[in-house]
Amino acid sequence: MSLRVTYRDAKTYPEYSSLWRPVSTCTESGRLMSRTQLNLFEDSRHNAIDKAVEEDFWAYHAGMADGDGCVRIQKSRNDSFNYALELVDKNIVEELSSLYGVTLSVRDPKKSKRKDRFTIKRQKSYYVNLCGQNAIHFIQKIYPYMIEKRRIVESIAKLKKFNLNKFKVHQGAMLYWLAGYFDAEGSIVFNHKAYIKAKKTYGTTVALRWVTTDYKVARYVRKLTNRLFRGKSHKPVVTISKNSKNRKKPIYAVVMGQAIKIFIFGKVFKDIIKIKRKQDKFLKLIDYGNFCAKYKFKFGKVDFAKNKNRRDKWLEGMKSEME
Repeated sequence: MSLRVTYRDAKTYPEYSSLWRPVSTCTESGRLMSRTQLNLFEDSRHNAIDKAVEEDFWAYHAGMADGDGCVRIQKSRNDSFNYALELVDKNIVEELSSLYGVTLSVRDPKKSKRKDRFTIKRQKSYYVNLCGQNAIHFIQKIYPYMIEKRRIVESIAKLKKFNLNKFKVHQGAMLYWLAGYFDAEGSIVFNHKAYIKAKKTYGTTVALRWVTTDYKVARYVRKLTNRLFRGKSHKPVVTISKNSKNRKKPIYAVVMGQAIKIFIFGKVFKDIIKIKRKQDKFLKLIDYGNFCAKYKFKFGKVDFAKNKNRRDKWLEGMKSEME
């Protein structure tokens, strides 16, 4: 039976728990283990991971790596190869540290001398660093799904002389890539008490966006999202805007502005994304949409007081979910 690794159930692997503890470099007789013996331990651990972890885990972390991950060669450490991930959200970082049996580091902005986005915002962050064979195994697993950092990984693999997995990825797996990339670079704006200056009245502001400096990635997100959510009308549901003012590299924002489409996106992705604060916002949006349907209020451009057919279908869907 295959098992899915998430933060909630990452500790339910008793048969592999020994693989997640650091392996001692000494035998019972006290002699140092050879590099070959150490590699056997690594191989068995990675084989166990391959059997235990499903494809959606790697696709999700490919999206996360494309956004917030760092794939690098450290020249100061004899060209050592590593993958690093630092977030304020503990569960995503912890599932990697638990899976590979490496240390989960915590950085306190009050004690840190570094000046980065975490210390500036005075946020505690969590950090994991995969090195050596762990980094190679992880990159080999996520490479088929990567978009933004794909060429970087290819150049590192050529330099460090390790093979990459190459196969055709089906669209279902890229849903998880999109979820990971949304957790890394996406945001949802939902304010049902916003003041709309153009109309001089209060209303609901709903928007979904991804931000990137890579236009190729922005186009891919637009293409994938339009394919999934444009419906029968075939009209695009997301657009790309460019901002290059006072910047060395322009920033591209992929934006979805239709409340009804964002509602559907939230229904699909609320259980796929892993950042709780974003899940909570989607749940609030979904509850508000259901509230508008129930009491005949306006939700985005849908006026439930006038559109009886849409309201009846909506309420029917709510009822079926409750059963």
